[in-house]
Amino acid sequence: MKTGNITLVIPVYNRERLIGRTLDSVAAQTWRPLRLILVDNGSTDGSPALCEAFRRKYAADDFHIDILSETRPGAACARNCGLAACATSYVYFFDSDDELSPDFIECMERIIGCDAPDLIVFPTNEVKGGRICRRPYAASGKSSVQILNSMLTTQSMLFRTDWLRRLGGWNERLSIWMDWELGVRALLASPVIRWYDRQAFHRIHIHPDSITGRTYAARYEKLMLTMQQVRKETDESDGSEEEKKKNNTALYFRQMILSAKLMGEYAPEASADCLRRARRGFPADIRTRLYGRFLYEYTRWGGRGAWRLALLLL
Repeated sequence: MKTGNITLVIPVYNRERLIGRTLDSVAAQTWRPLRLILVDNGSTDGSPALCEAFRRKYAADDFHIDILSETRPGAACARNCGLAACATSYVYFFDSDDELSPDFIECMERIIGCDAPDLIVFPTNEVKGGRICRRPYAASGKSSVQILNSMLTTQSMLFRTDWLRRLGGWNERLSIWMDWELGVRALLASPVIRWYDRQAFHRIHIHPDSITGRTYAARYEKLMLTMQQVRKETDESDGSEEEKKKNNTALYFRQMILSAKLMGEYAPEASADCLRRARRGFPADIRTRLYGRFLYEYTRWGGRGAWRLALLLL
């Protein structure tokens, strides 16, 4: 008889209009037994009722569904609630407005059976404006690469449960770019990683109500808090001085690119503040500062994919 090694954790907050397609994609998984934890995070709409209706319809001996409640606000708190309740050796976090590929769990179960890594990383698809495209993906265990291209996202990482718990789970102080921070922290811990790039999974929907869909200016201070946290973690890591310097350079480049994007959103005050913080917080040699300025101007005047150029300049 097959066993299930993966628990799927989905935080839910006021997703009455969108969660239906997510739950349908869970029910369509080709692998059984299947375990699902839905964590309501204080919804005030009909989301809890939809989750309960889904459980009544689909719960079975080979499809275990738990609905938990987390009163502390924030996706990180809800995810950690699910992590604490996870009884399987692996845990996967998904968002309540996206769609799982039907063969995803089955594919991951096969990989786990081969080598049981700490972390499995794979590419995903993004849906924006009706178009589907593959998200940036690079099979690199370098934290500096994660800093620049955010290859490790919520939906692109499958964790060994006890390893993630030892890592500290999701940072509950953060409310934006939480997966970016977790990805950096994970790589700093030197995990055993299995990179899987035979296919890109899922449909990750980008829309105005998603965190990803909001402007940088609207969430500027929260972004700065996350960047400061990553800076602290890289400085306090056990890596070599050369690695720390490279991570700080990558953070400097990322902040210069962010400043340019803020200017593109007609947020000159936030852009100027971001520039000041970058120059003050990341002492750099003349060459690095020239590269940073180049990345700023390139992005400000409409250049795309500045992170690719930044990787070449590291």
